[in-house]
Amino acid sequence: MKRAAIIQPCFLPWRGYFAIIQAVDVFIFLDDVQYDRRGWRNRNKIKTPTGPQWISVPVDSKGKYDQLIQDTRICNETPWAKKLLRAVEQNYGKAPYFNQYYPWLKDRLLGAADSLCELDIQTTRDICGFLGLQTELRRSSELKLGKIDRTERLVHLCRAVGASSYLSGPSAREYIGEAQAFTSAGIELRYAQYDFLPYPQGGGDFIGEVSVIDLLFHCGPAAASHAQFGAIEKGDCESPAAMLNAPHEDLIRT
Repeated sequence: MKRAAIIQPCFLPWRGYFAIIQAVDVFIFLDDVQYDRRGWRNRNKIKTPTGPQWISVPVDSKGKYDQLIQDTRICNETPWAKKLLRAVEQNYGKAPYFNQYYPWLKDRLLGAADSLCELDIQTTRDICGFLGLQTELRRSSELKLGKIDRTERLVHLCRAVGASSYLSGPSAREYIGEAQAFTSAGIELRYAQYDFLPYPQGGGDFIGEVSVIDLLFHCGPAAASHAQFGAIEKGDCESPAAMLNAPHEDLIRT
Protein backbone atom coordinates (compact mmCIF):
# COMPACT_ATOMS: atom_id res chain seq x y z
CA MET A 1 0.00 0.00 0.00
CA LYS A 2 1.43 3.34 -1.08
CA ARG A 3 0.84 6.14 1.43
CA ALA A 4 0.80 9.86 0.67
CA ALA A 5 0.62 13.12 2.64
CA ILE A 6 -0.09 16.59 1.28
CA ILE A 7 0.81 19.84 3.08
CA GLN A 8 1.67 23.40 2.03
CA PRO A 9 5.37 24.35 1.86
CA CYS A 10 6.49 25.92 5.14
CA PHE A 11 9.45 27.92 6.34
CA LEU A 12 11.79 25.76 8.43
CA PRO A 13 8.89 23.61 9.77
CA TRP A 14 8.57 22.02 13.19
CA ARG A 15 9.50 18.36 13.74
CA GLY A 16 5.92 17.15 13.24
CA TYR A 17 6.13 18.16 9.57
CA PHE A 18 9.09 15.83 9.11
CA ALA A 19 7.40 13.05 11.07
CA ILE A 20 4.63 13.21 8.47
CA ILE A 21 7.21 13.01 5.67
CA GLN A 22 8.96 10.09 7.35
CA ALA A 23 5.70 8.14 7.69
CA VAL A 24 4.70 8.16 4.00
CA ASP A 25 6.04 6.97 0.67
CA VAL A 26 5.23 10.17 -1.22
CA PHE A 27 4.97 13.67 0.23
CA ILE A 28 3.39 16.41 -1.89
CA PHE A 29 4.09 20.09 -1.31
CA LEU A 30 0.73 21.78 -1.91
CA ASP A 31 2.17 24.83 -3.65
CA ASP A 32 -0.61 25.77 -6.08
CA VAL A 33 -3.16 26.97 -3.53
CA GLN A 34 -3.73 30.44 -2.11
CA TYR A 35 -1.00 31.96 0.03
CA ASP A 36 -2.19 32.50 3.61
CA ARG A 37 -0.79 35.67 5.13
CA ARG A 38 -0.85 34.55 8.73
CA GLY A 39 0.28 31.01 8.13
CA TRP A 40 3.63 29.26 8.30
CA ARG A 41 4.71 29.78 4.70
CA ASN A 42 7.10 32.63 5.56
CA ARG A 43 7.65 32.33 9.31
CA ASN A 44 8.26 30.06 12.26
CA LYS A 45 9.42 30.21 15.87
CA ILE A 46 12.67 29.68 17.71
CA LYS A 47 13.29 29.33 21.43
CA THR A 48 14.82 32.22 23.35
CA PRO A 49 15.49 32.78 27.08
CA THR A 50 12.25 34.76 27.25
CA GLY A 51 10.12 32.27 25.31
CA PRO A 52 9.24 31.63 21.64
CA GLN A 53 10.25 34.28 19.11
CA TRP A 54 9.07 34.66 15.52
CA ILE A 55 11.56 34.56 12.67
CA SER A 56 10.16 35.55 9.30
CA VAL A 57 10.85 36.19 5.64
CA PRO A 58 9.25 39.40 4.27
CA VAL A 59 7.09 38.79 1.22
CA ASP A 60 5.31 40.89 -1.38
CA SER A 61 1.64 40.26 -0.61
CA LYS A 62 0.14 43.75 -0.52
CA GLY A 63 -3.02 43.76 -2.62
CA LYS A 64 -2.31 40.23 -3.86
CA TYR A 65 -5.11 38.48 -2.02
CA ASP A 66 -5.46 35.61 -4.47
CA GLN A 67 -1.81 34.88 -5.22
CA LEU A 68 -0.68 31.29 -4.98
CA ILE A 69 2.08 30.03 -2.74
CA GLN A 70 4.23 29.21 -5.76
CA ASP A 71 3.91 32.83 -6.99
CA THR A 72 4.76 34.57 -3.70
CA ARG A 73 7.94 36.62 -3.91
CA ILE A 74 10.46 37.48 -1.19
CA CYS A 75 11.13 41.16 -0.52
CA ASN A 76 14.91 41.23 -0.78
CA GLU A 77 15.09 45.03 -0.58
CA THR A 78 15.77 44.75 3.17
CA PRO A 79 18.54 42.72 4.88
CA TRP A 80 16.04 40.28 6.36
CA ALA A 81 18.37 37.28 6.14
CA LYS A 82 21.11 38.96 8.17
CA LYS A 83 18.59 39.97 10.83
CA LEU A 84 17.15 36.46 11.02
CA LEU A 85 20.57 34.85 11.18
CA ARG A 86 21.59 37.22 13.93
CA ALA A 87 18.60 36.09 16.01
CA VAL A 88 19.48 32.45 15.39
CA GLU A 89 23.12 32.97 16.31
CA GLN A 90 22.26 34.87 19.49
CA ASN A 91 19.95 32.11 20.71
CA TYR A 92 21.71 28.97 19.45
CA GLY A 93 25.36 29.98 19.21
CA LYS A 94 26.26 27.83 22.21
CA ALA A 95 24.13 24.81 21.21
CA PRO A 96 26.16 21.57 20.77
CA TYR A 97 25.63 21.25 17.01
CA PHE A 98 25.31 24.91 16.04
CA ASN A 99 28.54 24.92 14.03
CA GLN A 100 27.45 21.83 12.11
CA TYR A 101 24.22 23.31 10.71
CA TYR A 102 24.54 27.08 10.89
CA PRO A 103 26.80 27.38 7.79
CA TRP A 104 24.13 25.56 5.75
CA LEU A 105 21.37 27.82 7.04
CA LYS A 106 23.45 30.93 6.42
CA ASP A 107 24.22 29.91 2.84
CA ARG A 108 20.57 29.11 2.08
CA LEU A 109 19.16 32.32 3.50
CA LEU A 110 21.80 34.71 2.19
CA GLY A 111 21.61 32.98 -1.18
CA ALA A 112 17.82 33.03 -1.42
CA ALA A 113 16.49 34.36 -4.72
CA ASP A 114 13.01 35.85 -4.85
CA SER A 115 10.76 32.77 -4.61
CA LEU A 116 9.45 31.95 -1.13
CA CYS A 117 8.22 28.59 -2.35
CA GLU A 118 11.62 27.61 -3.65
CA LEU A 119 13.26 28.62 -0.39
CA ASP A 120 10.75 26.63 1.67
CA ILE A 121 10.98 23.51 -0.46
CA GLN A 122 14.75 23.54 -0.84
CA THR A 123 15.42 23.97 2.87
CA THR A 124 12.89 21.24 3.64
CA ARG A 125 14.63 18.92 1.19
CA ASP A 126 17.95 19.71 2.85
CA ILE A 127 16.58 18.93 6.30
CA CYS A 128 15.12 15.66 5.04
CA GLY A 129 18.67 14.79 4.06
CA PHE A 130 19.99 15.68 7.51
CA LEU A 131 17.33 13.43 9.05
CA GLY A 132 18.02 10.58 6.65
CA LEU A 133 14.52 10.60 5.14
CA GLN A 134 14.10 8.72 1.86
CA THR A 135 10.53 9.78 1.06
CA GLU A 136 9.75 10.85 -2.51
CA LEU A 137 9.02 14.59 -2.57
CA ARG A 138 6.72 16.09 -5.21
CA ARG A 139 5.01 19.42 -5.91
CA SER A 140 1.28 19.65 -6.60
CA SER A 141 1.93 22.24 -9.30
CA GLU A 142 3.87 19.60 -11.26
CA LEU A 143 0.74 17.47 -11.48
CA LYS A 144 -1.29 20.27 -13.12
CA LEU A 145 -4.76 19.50 -11.77
CA GLY A 146 -6.22 22.95 -12.39
CA LYS A 147 -9.06 24.45 -10.34
CA ILE A 148 -11.07 21.70 -8.67
CA ASP A 149 -12.88 21.19 -5.38
CA ARG A 150 -10.65 20.99 -2.30
CA THR A 151 -11.59 17.41 -1.45
CA GLU A 152 -11.33 16.31 -5.06
CA ARG A 153 -7.91 17.97 -5.30
CA LEU A 154 -6.52 15.76 -2.53
CA VAL A 155 -8.13 12.66 -4.02
CA HIS A 156 -6.72 13.44 -7.47
CA LEU A 157 -3.28 14.14 -6.07
CA CYS A 158 -3.29 10.78 -4.31
CA ARG A 159 -4.35 9.10 -7.55
CA ALA A 160 -1.70 10.99 -9.54
CA VAL A 161 1.09 9.51 -7.42
CA GLY A 162 -0.52 6.06 -7.15
CA ALA A 163 -1.34 6.32 -3.43
CA SER A 164 -4.09 4.22 -1.88
CA SER A 165 -3.71 5.65 1.63
CA TYR A 166 -3.79 9.26 2.81
CA LEU A 167 -2.09 10.31 6.05
CA SER A 168 -3.63 13.32 7.76
CA GLY A 169 -2.61 15.22 10.84
CA PRO A 170 -4.80 14.87 13.94
CA SER A 171 -6.07 18.46 13.80
CA ALA A 172 -8.23 17.62 10.78
CA ARG A 173 -10.57 15.71 13.11
CA GLU A 174 -11.79 19.02 14.50
CA TYR A 175 -13.19 20.18 11.17
CA ILE A 176 -16.26 18.87 9.37
CA GLY A 177 -15.73 17.57 5.84
CA GLU A 178 -16.94 15.02 3.35
CA ALA A 179 -14.93 11.82 3.04
CA GLN A 180 -17.19 10.24 0.43
CA ALA A 181 -14.78 11.19 -2.34
CA PHE A 182 -11.99 9.24 -0.61
CA THR A 183 -14.23 6.25 0.03
CA SER A 184 -15.44 6.24 -3.57
CA ALA A 185 -11.86 6.43 -4.80
CA GLY A 186 -10.82 3.51 -2.61
CA ILE A 187 -8.36 5.65 -0.68
CA GLU A 188 -7.82 4.83 2.98
CA LEU A 189 -7.76 7.74 5.42
CA ARG A 190 -5.46 7.54 8.44
CA TYR A 191 -4.50 9.98 11.18
CA ALA A 192 -1.06 10.59 12.65
CA GLN A 193 -0.88 10.89 16.41
CA TYR A 194 1.77 13.11 17.96
CA ASP A 195 3.32 11.73 21.11
CA PHE A 196 6.71 13.39 20.94
CA LEU A 197 8.94 13.41 23.97
CA PRO A 198 11.10 16.36 25.00
CA TYR A 199 14.70 16.43 23.80
CA PRO A 200 17.74 18.20 25.31
CA GLN A 201 17.08 21.89 24.64
CA GLY A 202 19.30 23.90 26.92
CA GLY A 203 18.00 26.03 29.78
CA GLY A 204 14.41 26.85 30.69
CA ASP A 205 11.18 24.97 30.11
CA PHE A 206 10.96 22.73 27.06
CA ILE A 207 9.15 24.27 24.08
CA GLY A 208 8.16 21.72 21.46
CA GLU A 209 6.41 23.76 18.79
CA VAL A 210 9.40 25.55 17.34
CA SER A 211 11.29 25.20 14.08
CA VAL A 212 13.16 21.95 13.49
CA ILE A 213 16.42 23.93 13.48
CA ASP A 214 16.08 23.94 17.28
CA LEU A 215 16.18 20.14 17.22
CA LEU A 216 19.11 20.06 14.80
CA PHE A 217 21.21 22.52 16.79
CA HIS A 218 20.64 20.65 20.04
CA CYS A 219 20.64 17.01 18.95
CA GLY A 220 22.61 16.82 15.72
CA PRO A 221 22.68 13.32 14.19
CA ALA A 222 20.28 12.08 16.88
CA ALA A 223 17.59 14.51 15.69
CA ALA A 224 15.91 11.88 13.51
CA SER A 225 14.99 9.76 16.51
CA HIS A 226 13.05 12.71 17.95
CA ALA A 227 10.97 13.27 14.81
CA GLN A 228 9.07 10.01 14.41
CA PHE A 229 5.50 8.98 15.10
CA GLY A 230 4.56 6.50 17.78
CA ALA A 231 1.19 5.61 16.26
CA ILE A 232 -1.03 6.07 13.23
CA GLU A 233 -4.77 5.51 13.55
CA LYS A 234 -7.22 4.38 10.92
CA GLY A 235 -9.52 7.24 9.97
CA ASP A 236 -13.29 7.46 10.07
CA CYS A 237 -15.84 9.59 8.23
CA GLU A 238 -13.93 12.84 8.67
CA SER A 239 -12.03 14.41 5.80
CA PRO A 240 -8.42 15.62 5.62
CA ALA A 241 -9.57 18.13 3.02
CA ALA A 242 -10.59 20.31 5.94
CA MET A 243 -6.88 20.98 6.41
CA LEU A 244 -7.09 23.37 3.47
CA ASN A 245 -9.52 25.54 5.43
CA ALA A 246 -7.98 25.14 8.88
CA PRO A 247 -6.41 28.05 10.78
CA HIS A 248 -2.66 28.28 10.21
CA GLU A 249 -1.82 26.77 13.59
CA ASP A 250 -3.57 23.56 12.56
CA LEU A 251 -2.21 23.48 9.03
CA ILE A 252 1.34 23.04 10.15
CA ARG A 253 0.84 21.51 13.52
CA THR A 254 -1.05 18.74 11.75
